[in-house]
Amino acid sequence: MTDAIDYQIRFPQGDDDIIKIFRFLVLVARPALLAPVDSQKAVTEIGRIVNDPHRTDGPMPDSFAIVAEIKGELVGTIGVTLVEQELWYSKTPWKFMTNRWYFVYPQLANSGVGGALLAEAGALCTQIGFDLVIEGKTARRNRHAGRGTLFRAAPNVINADDAKQSMQ
Repeated sequence: MTDAIDYQIRFPQGDDDIIKIFRFLVLVARPALLAPVDSQKAVTEIGRIVNDPHRTDGPMPDSFAIVAEIKGELVGTIGVTLVEQELWYSKTPWKFMTNRWYFVYPQLANSGVGGALLAEAGALCTQIGFDLVIEGKTARRNRHAGRGTLFRAAPNVINADDAKQSMQ
């Protein structure tokens, strides 16, 4: 029997958290990155997600981040942002939230930390009325399929309407 891991989930705030998230992502996400890291661009984007100005104006943020910590050390994070696109099969636009990043230390893959981050993000998206689409991780590269072809796992969708109904 394994002991439960004692972690805390919270919304990051300020420059210290932005730098913590940047350092964590550069370390943990490196195997999944498809291009060299531009530190200035990365920190700016993390800052945009963490400091979304709409969060203080009302209940509908365009983006947000959540972190998981164990004894003050960052062990996982998800950054979510709003996307609007026309579906390929319809003229109906679809607004949804999707992850800009979603990583947990590999050693904690089955600890519940990732699930807790995802549940918190899904709950917030449901609260503000958008579906949450989590992009699947890169499964593998296949050089026989052609240069640069990436195979990805199917996205995980948390439907806002279904989630709201199940909460009632």
